[in-house]
Amino acid sequence: MHIALGSSADEGMDWIIEGLAEETLGMTADPGYAKLIAWCRRIAPLTTEAASASGQYDEQYPKLAVESRLLRKEVLGSEGRVSPDA
Repeated sequence: MHIALGSSADEGMDWIIEGLAEETLGMTADPGYAKLIAWCRRIAPLTTEAASASGQYDEQYPKLAVESRLLRKEVLGSEGRVSPDA
């Protein structure tokens, strides 16, 4: 499994999500964005190319996908909504 999001071995793209969440938190004061920022900082070491290639976190990646989906729903307020395509 290879999920590195970044363009280099040392950096994932979680910093982009973190930065956008920081800007939005400043505009909205929504605590969901603070949770998203903390989550991005926590997973940053797991999203590098080297971390992904190591296989060390393969069991954690599916759990992170669930966490990200829950955070997205919290931030967007989409919990309980059903997609018309579902």
